[in-house]
Amino acid sequence: MRHATHMLRAGSAAIAATALSLTTAMSSSQPAATRSVTATERAGASACPNIDMVYRDRSAFPNTPKGRRAYGMQSVTIEHAVVCLVNAARKAPLKRPVALRGAPLGLGGAAHRHVQDAVRLRWWGTVEEIKNCIPSAQDPNRCDTHINPQNKSTPQSRVTDAGYVRRCGKWGVGENTYTGWGARNVTPRAAFNAWMESKGHRDNILNPEFRETRVGVAWGSADPDAGSVTPALSYVQVFGFCNSP
Repeated sequence: MRHATHMLRAGSAAIAATALSLTTAMSSSQPAATRSVTATERAGASACPNIDMVYRDRSAFPNTPKGRRAYGMQSVTIEHAVVCLVNAARKAPLKRPVALRGAPLGLGGAAHRHVQDAVRLRWWGTVEEIKNCIPSAQDPNRCDTHINPQNKSTPQSRVTDAGYVRRCGKWGVGENTYTGWGARNVTPRAAFNAWMESKGHRDNILNPEFRETRVGVAWGSADPDAGSVTPALSYVQVFGFCNSP
């Protein structure tokens, strides 16, 4: 069985007429680099529950109301673990906004939409193997994991479509992604460590302008290199701020 972690890195910025949009885009996939763990991260890891949780496939749960609920709650548990780790590394913690019934889906909707599309289309690979993907500006041999090759959505368009910027004067959005396979590589700790080892992702995590975040996770790898190895999990973390006009 193969084990690998993939972290995607790079950065870009775009200016709209009435909104500042800050986006870290992903490009190349590579093994995680070696980096010493800081005292803050050690403290965060010790204080955050479920950071080594391994997501299980639907087949691991009974087909009952209780089993279906337990399967669905895995995503929420992992999201809370990631947010806890991120906040332990920041000076000012991020909020996890929850959309009220009937309200726009916001950051959560954007994150979940993107990660579900990613595992369905599996385009987080090379341009050679994924013929219709958009090449990354940072590494033209890799697909840009932020741009959906089917509908061409971007972090900016996804949060806009999800209603997050509806009442903003100045706003910003950032996005980190991660996909891994093999039990040790699918945990919240694995995703967080990979992001912290990449400057672009780490900058998003530590950016003081961002005030809110949501995390979407989905069973399966968005990178076709994973083949049929399980467990496999993909993450999308979206960061944002929205200032009133």
